Amino acid sequence: MFFRFSKKRRLVNFALIFAIACWMATPAAFLVQQQRIAAEDSGWLQFVEDLGTAKISAKLSTDPVERQGPFGTNWFVTANVEHFGKDFLATDHPAKIVVSGDETWAELSAEDAVCFMGRVSDNESSVFVSSITEASPGTCLEPDSTQIPTGRDQMRTSLRNQADETWGYAPELLPGLILGDRSQQSESLDEAMKISGLSHLSAVSGAHTSLIAAAATLLFRSLRLPRPIVIIAFFCTLLLFVQIVGMQPSIIRAATMGAIGAWALFFGRGAQALPILALSTMLILTISPQLVHDVGFQLSVAATAGIVLGAQPVERWLYGYLNKALPDFWASMLSSSLAISTTAQLACQPILLTFIDYVSAYSLLANLLATPLLPLITVPGTLAAGIAIVLPQASQVMLYLVAFPASGIGWVAMTVTDLPGSKLPWPEGIAGVALIILHWAACAIFIVRLLRSQRRPKPPVKLDDRAPAWQRALYALYRQHRGAMSFAQSTVLVIAVVAHVAVFWPVNSGGVDDNWDIVGCDVGQGDMFLVRTGATSAMVIDTGPDEALAQRCLAEANVESVDVLAVTHLHADHVGGLAGVKAKIQPNQVVYSTGTDPTYEAAAVGLTDDAQQITEPVVQVIDDAVGQGEHPVQVRWTVLAADSQSAQENNASMVLLVEIYRYGGVVKALFTGDLEEDAAARLIAQDLVPDDIDILKLSHHGAQNGGIELIEHTAPKMALIGVGAENSYGHPHDDILSALGPNVEIRRTDMDSTFSVTFEQNQTYLALDR
Repeated sequence: MFFRFSKKRRLVNFALIFAIACWMATPAAFLVQQQRIAAEDSGWLQFVEDLGTAKISAKLSTDPVERQGPFGTNWFVTANVEHFGKDFLATDHPAKIVVSGDETWAELSAEDAVCFMGRVSDNESSVFVSSITEASPGTCLEPDSTQIPTGRDQMRTSLRNQADETWGYAPELLPGLILGDRSQQSESLDEAMKISGLSHLSAVSGAHTSLIAAAATLLFRSLRLPRPIVIIAFFCTLLLFVQIVGMQPSIIRAATMGAIGAWALFFGRGAQALPILALSTMLILTISPQLVHDVGFQLSVAATAGIVLGAQPVERWLYGYLNKALPDFWASMLSSSLAISTTAQLACQPILLTFIDYVSAYSLLANLLATPLLPLITVPGTLAAGIAIVLPQASQVMLYLVAFPASGIGWVAMTVTDLPGSKLPWPEGIAGVALIILHWAACAIFIVRLLRSQRRPKPPVKLDDRAPAWQRALYALYRQHRGAMSFAQSTVLVIAVVAHVAVFWPVNSGGVDDNWDIVGCDVGQGDMFLVRTGATSAMVIDTGPDEALAQRCLAEANVESVDVLAVTHLHADHVGGLAGVKAKIQPNQVVYSTGTDPTYEAAAVGLTDDAQQITEPVVQVIDDAVGQGEHPVQVRWTVLAADSQSAQENNASMVLLVEIYRYGGVVKALFTGDLEEDAAARLIAQDLVPDDIDILKLSHHGAQNGGIELIEHTAPKMALIGVGAENSYGHPHDDILSALGPNVEIRRTDMDSTFSVTFEQNQTYLALDR
């Protein structure tokens, strides 16, 4: 009887669930059909099917993302089409596209309007559009002179203007931290926020909504208002905040979840976070099915799900260890912050890897330091934005106060980004996919085990077990893993941990790979670089101060012949190893540069009469590797400058542009000797230095007198520094390293020892043995 009753109840429950699902799917299906009809009437579907070309007016829904491709750098962005075609037909329906364009797209940000000429390149799963013109900010339509700015626009403008009067990083961050407006962030700060894992703080999300709603609820409850009034006021606060900030996916999700939670509390059901998240997600997707493709919405749901499922058990697990070393208050706060940051990061990482190819190594540390500052900004900052128009003086005072925590967040982002290894590259290909699968599987197993351990009943009294602690731990581990399924789960966990450690564990990046294209030689405090010209041949640029170290570098790189030996100037740290190089391998050609200082003579440093002093621009090509099966490469080297009239030997340095043609592409490397900033500025002013350099050898070992003009002008992707470990000169200088920024990979002999740089077949470069 009981069995029949249970079976009948399960059938009834299944029928109810099926009916609810159908009820929720019906309006969504109806909405999708209506949108399809509207898309047909506007001509959008036919335009996409024909892979058409037209002028498009769109609004960006994401920030542009830089991608390296086989034909150079492109920027990708998701946008919603508002008008298209020569008649600028309106799209009163969802028309989401993924645009690829040139560097002009990098200046735009989410919510910006843009006008461009685009061609549909793919229409299978998503609509991909190639921009064939530069991106023009603003709509394609003629501006309406009678259009009045909305209240939201006026509020945002007032907040930006008043934030400009504050200090530190606050002018750039406050509009984003309060209203999600990132338009004021500089490129360097925006990149630092992303690398440090703090970009979610400047894109208003669930955390901001929760803080605003909690503050409003606390205010209304302190006034002893009845519960229905508090709930109504709570809803009104959420609606007002959403209207102020804008209808962003994360805001809609957070507001919906908060509203359902308040409804559950009002009717005495209790706020069950996971069912509320699931219900809010279904409601939002029922109303706007296209949001399922929105990355921001995906990250918002993933982060919340990770926190809901894993934060509590992870917090309890961490608290058990931290409570033994810290006071209860600090143990509780630290375990809570770590648990929330860790679970959100782990849940979002697989999605993040779809549009970034690295892991933020210090994101947990950055969030642990910066997230507690957010409540000090969100509530008073939102109030300041609300009164910015009517009470600008009071608003300005409040913004001055919140500038302190805002600058603190900026400082954390910039400091963490400058730490070594802040960006850990995710492996490509099958290895990367396998690591993602292991990542998800290990996270799921770990959370399930923590949840089960909480449900496991504990003895009412403490048992007297006199066995040593390590024996009890081993026995508990055995009992937990003795089942076949538990053993399989433990195996997956171990494999995942080992795989992550093997991929991301910092190792000495030194050493010469067999397939090297450029080698930076560790010759102490000096310069010596090799550029491959064939399977066993190279161009040598400077020789360092020590003969034995120069010979060792040639041996490590397996160089048997030297096509050209270029000595940039006659300082000992650049030419002292000349005799060692010539003793091992006689170069086919030797060139050098020097100034008018009689202290430095060619004969005194071992340069013979057949060595050629360069006094004017020279262009030569090395192509003796053509026809070789291994390392087919052609090298064109150009002397851009060699000032033989300079009284300073540093400024007499030969400036070499080396163009390396391989795999059908070209990599440009600039070698600058010890050129100082005044000479560098003159070369740039004379337009002698190209501005599209891939690899820059920093002048004068990264000394401050090398200046930053060359760095800013050439905008390299990689910087090479020949410098001795713990040198007494303080090379390289912090100002020089800061000027390079977080996006430039730095290879230096004091940290990496002798290192190699190897080019990939997509015409980019790869620093090996990371």
